[in-house]
Amino acid sequence: MKTERIIIYVVIMVSLVLSVTANCRSLPRTAGLDYIGVIVGILALLVTALITWNIYSVVDFNRKKDELIRQEQIVKKLVTLVDEGLSKNAAVTEQSFSAIYLYLITKKEPMSLEYWYLNHVLFAILRYSESGNFEVCNALIKMLMESVIDPSKIKIRKERLSEFLQITSQIKRKDKIENYAELVRIVSSLGIRA
Repeated sequence: MKTERIIIYVVIMVSLVLSVTANCRSLPRTAGLDYIGVIVGILALLVTALITWNIYSVVDFNRKKDELIRQEQIVKKLVTLVDEGLSKNAAVTEQSFSAIYLYLITKKEPMSLEYWYLNHVLFAILRYSESGNFEVCNALIKMLMESVIDPSKIKIRKERLSEFLQITSQIKRKDKIENYAELVRIVSSLGIRA
């Protein structure tokens, strides 16, 4: 296809050159018309078209450069958001570990170990659902069902229960998770601490 077009353009150019040459040979000069002037005019028009095309290419290049700069700024914003999200998740994890270590050192803990267990399992299910790893989600829910026999015995504050329900509602592709309804039942059956 491309070679056919090149051949067509070459044939057109050769025919134009031959016809201009034939006109110049047969009628070198007629009254009121100078073929050499016509050829110079055609060449001037061709040079003007080429210069215009070059200017357009430079302008188009600048537009592409501006578009690339804009896309680079968008990517930088996305990277910053991801970094902030990772930092936030790392901070939450460190806070969780510090609360567990506080309990291990002093045997006093502001929130029960059961709370932290549920918190980490629910966040793990949420993260695995976001990455599309539903087999692990199902395994974690099964583990939770086996370890939390009577959810009403686990006492947490009402705000924490709301957080847990919010986490369960954010889980992606609930239809791919076999025991999602059981997970919601466990979380909603947790006892409320005054």
